[in-house]
Amino acid sequence: MNDIKQRLEQELDQIRYQQKLEKGLVLTEDDIHTIFKILRDNDQELKPMLDIMEGLIVKSVKEDYLITEKYINEIFRYYNILPSDDMIRCRHKFFFTESKKLVKKNFFGPQALENVKNELTVQEIFKKL
Repeated sequence: MNDIKQRLEQELDQIRYQQKLEKGLVLTEDDIHTIFKILRDNDQELKPMLDIMEGLIVKSVKEDYLITEKYINEIFRYYNILPSDDMIRCRHKFFFTESKKLVKKNFFGPQALENVKNELTVQEIFKKL
């Protein structure tokens, strides 16, 4: 029964992909490069890791678009660009307060997060996800 369900979900995903492709709402390699450029500009700490991830995701665009889309969504959730219920899997800053307590804050402050979202909106990335 699970095999049938899985095959039906795959077929449904392919139909959705074809519809998005016809409308021109699929991520291209240029979109992927733009996304990672924006992230690298705002997170210098993970720049080497983002470079590696960009290469892997660019390869997956050609092989399996659905996986690529899933990866990008997860990266956006990691940076809190897309809402995420799982706060453990989000990027945070850790620092000590004056009272020497360890505090965890979202990695992007409200203004930085808004700037990143605006850049992605201008590039029409959200329409393609």
